[in-house]
Amino acid sequence: MNYSNNSSEMGYLQEYSSVTENGLNPVDTVSTGYNKITSLSGALTLTPADLVSGLIVHDPAGGAINSTLPTAADLIKAMRSSSGTGFYVSYKNNADANEVITIVTNTGMTLHGTFTIAQNTTRNLLIIQRNDTEVDVYSLGQIAH
Repeated sequence: MNYSNNSSEMGYLQEYSSVTENGLNPVDTVSTGYNKITSLSGALTLTPADLVSGLIVHDPAGGAINSTLPTAADLIKAMRSSSGTGFYVSYKNNADANEVITIVTNTGMTLHGTFTIAQNTTRNLLIIQRNDTEVDVYSLGQIAH
């Protein structure tokens, strides 16, 4: 085990090779955090890149819409990970009127919780690869703005 020369009141900080500044291995993890804001408009199917960006800002553009998740196979391929690996994404409804976004499932995706997002709120999601073909999506609640 290597330790850096950086010390604190808690002692020395462990140094890990081949990791990002957030402590993640860039070769086999899904995201290094909020590295991009994905702006979307209208009803659509999300891409794996939209999800792993970390923050989605979506304008329904005229009424209540569905936002369909990508297939589990497409997301797992993009994640380049193994069972048990997961990440968080925040999904903001940036509507200018009372327009609701409903996140809907796709092949191999299982939803746990509530997946409607009201105007001017953000729903936080935890996405976990269950196995080689399935992904669980957990709603962790929403925050009003």
